[in-house]
Amino acid sequence: MFTQNRHIKARRVPARLLIGGLAAAGLWIVLLSAIAFAATAAIDDFESGGFTGGTGWLADWQTSGSVDIVQNGDSQSGSWHMRLRAGDGIAYRDVDLTGWNDTELTVWVRAKSFEDDEYARLMLGPPGSLVEAMRWDGDEYHLYTIELSAFNPGGVFRVQFESHMGDNSDELFVDSLVISGDQPASPPVLPVTPILECVLDNGDGTYTAFFGYDNQNETTSTLSVDADNGFNPAPQGRGQPTTFEPGRTALYPNAAFSVAFDGSNLTWTLNGSVASASSASTQCSQPPPPSLSLIVLDGEFDDWAGRANIVDPAGDASKQRGDILRFYWGDNESETIFWMVERPTGETKKVSYAVHLDMNNDGDFTDDVDRIIEVEYHPRDNDSKVDVKVRRADNNKKLTEYKKQDWGESKQEGGSRVEFGVPTEDLQFSFGAAFRMYVESNFNDRAPDTGDIQWSPMPILGFIGMALALGLGGVAIWWFRLRKYEGGEVPRT
Repeated sequence: MFTQNRHIKARRVPARLLIGGLAAAGLWIVLLSAIAFAATAAIDDFESGGFTGGTGWLADWQTSGSVDIVQNGDSQSGSWHMRLRAGDGIAYRDVDLTGWNDTELTVWVRAKSFEDDEYARLMLGPPGSLVEAMRWDGDEYHLYTIELSAFNPGGVFRVQFESHMGDNSDELFVDSLVISGDQPASPPVLPVTPILECVLDNGDGTYTAFFGYDNQNETTSTLSVDADNGFNPAPQGRGQPTTFEPGRTALYPNAAFSVAFDGSNLTWTLNGSVASASSASTQCSQPPPPSLSLIVLDGEFDDWAGRANIVDPAGDASKQRGDILRFYWGDNESETIFWMVERPTGETKKVSYAVHLDMNNDGDFTDDVDRIIEVEYHPRDNDSKVDVKVRRADNNKKLTEYKKQDWGESKQEGGSRVEFGVPTEDLQFSFGAAFRMYVESNFNDRAPDTGDIQWSPMPILGFIGMALALGLGGVAIWWFRLRKYEGGEVPRT
């Protein structure tokens, strides 16, 4: 006899009445398919002779106590079935039923030589929340069908057999276990579409095509480089991805990848869809210049990236420690104007610079409104000492001074770069006006070598500042973007 959970709709059918000669002919699968749903989530007929057989399971059978796979005991079909004995046999296996509907379990079970108070049982449910579904005793194989809806089968689902008998002569045999139901519908496979973002004319007869893609699936798609993910003309592989994340890739200038080519027709084929590039394709707009960092007088120089500067030839000073290599200028659209001078790395002795400012922009650097900024830079072992003086250009009168500032590289850092700044009020300067400038060292180097630089800081967010280098060699226009930040002001002494 058997007992069952009151929520279970199960039926027991004696094997001799249900299949008769079919079992002898080995056609039990036909019978199971007649009573099961169309789709099988997991199955094990134990014909592997071990705990690893079947399909659809998350892992092998996990066992403890008296459990084995045997051939004796008249299996329900085939040669092998699972046996639990005595009072300590446990065997369980997990299946993922996520998305499955109307699931049921069918299993052939035989209880042999059970005495009073001896039983075996079937536990079902998510791991950690198992519920007893059935208890068995009796001697003949029977087919049991259990609807699983009462056992919360919406995710990882466990099937567990237990023996609670007296000794090894008491046996429970399990065979032909099937879990079936309405299989979750597979989401349709949507296309991954190649996209030409734009083409950039490199100005030297070559072009760069920027490509992206749109993966309309909710999962990542994979396509190896071949005819379904390749370029024409050859080579097929030109740096395109083989793994396609869901969604659309970023626009230019952050496109998924780019390909350099000669301007003739270039086609990327992706699963039958194509994106073509040529010199006549939509042209890329030039990417915006990088955002400028706030200049801070701290002896650190990353914040000068992207700032206007000129390069001065190396080796044109009387001593290398006074050889100016680069001269930078900039502002934070605040009340301070900043400069930075760079010399060869490793020159750790003191050097002096003078920045000459033609504040009325008339080409004469000796008027009473013109200024000279004197900078003495002395790298030390772990820091620097920087003294800055502002003088009138016409009579050399000192107007203000900033002393003992750590605004340069130390000896350990190379002793190459020094930065400094002067408030606009000390220069009698108003934003929007233009002035001219050049820098020289105390070792007969000048930048620019001839002429001067004209610059007009503009206090308008996003506007491009202008610097015009005038000299015998020609004219250079310097544009750079300014941002509205406060900070980096010069401490007064």
